Amino acid sequence: VRHKSVDTVTDLSNYAMKRGRPWHALQSQSFAMADSPDVHTREAAFRVFAGCPNLIMDLQTNAIIAILQKGLQDQQSTEVRLAALRASIAFLNALDLSQQAQALSLLYPMLNTLPSLPHAKLPPFLAVLTDLAGSHPHLFRPHIPALLAFLPGLLLPVIDAGPTPTVARPNPGAGGSSFAFPLPGETNGESSKNGSGEKEVAGEEDEVRKGALEFMTTLSEAKPSMLRGVEGWVNIVVRGCLEGMGEIPEDDTEAWLEADVRVLRDACLLLTLTFLQPAEDPTDDAYPHEYAPRATEAQAGLMREDEAPETRARKYRTERQSLLVPSW
Repeated sequence: VRHKSVDTVTDLSNYAMKRGRPWHALQSQSFAMADSPDVHTREAAFRVFAGCPNLIMDLQTNAIIAILQKGLQDQQSTEVRLAALRASIAFLNALDLSQQAQALSLLYPMLNTLPSLPHAKLPPFLAVLTDLAGSHPHLFRPHIPALLAFLPGLLLPVIDAGPTPTVARPNPGAGGSSFAFPLPGETNGESSKNGSGEKEVAGEEDEVRKGALEFMTTLSEAKPSMLRGVEGWVNIVVRGCLEGMGEIPEDDTEAWLEADVRVLRDACLLLTLTFLQPAEDPTDDAYPHEYAPRATEAQAGLMREDEAPETRARKYRTERQSLLVPSW
């Protein structure tokens, strides 16, 4: 009910703005709500800013960045940070190029919302950032190295082979002087799980991988020239796709053997036939194999940078249908 009420308020404000009668009282009220000690009130304030960014467009850029950054760094609620992220992207989308140059510092707290999140909370944040990557990819140019350092951890598994007879000191990080990164489970305060717990964790990891793949692929399609010379970008996307396609549950083996065969092409023009993981809808765009051709075609210059994201996705789906081969 609270979210629906905020949506109604933003619709009324936007309608009043179109009629040339801005709702000034809502602006002051929303800023007061953003400083409220109540979590739900703060979230509602940033949802208002996201729904009608015109409320804050007449203020100084530094003042707007300060209030948005405060929401992005909220220590009490993930929902407040997500609402502030949506508000930040709505604000950036409403700016022209010259104004965006003055607001580039906002990207730092926006991207900084990701590392501290548990994996279960990452997909909606990645989805929101994907929208910005599709509309204004140039904003991410200074942050490509940081993204390359962070995103592979969401796509590729952490492999721990354990002690082996060929290693004199199998665990040098334990009690030694060298630094050892904590395992993903330890970082999020999680212990090993089994049974239904393992399936739940696997489902969460799959959603995180899909979100990261969609972000990287969308950025590649929107500005291929920006990423064409970035070493390892396409390789990470392809490896992430292969990891997703390789995780086939044992109880699905029979259905997997009956699945259609598709063509997977990578950046080196390597032609590979691979079996797809079965699903209720074999044409589902969430398949991991979708992202590798999209990213590699973008890097090969087959996508136009001025095309809308939905146009690129539609073009890919049409081309993919032409690659269908008979089932074995």
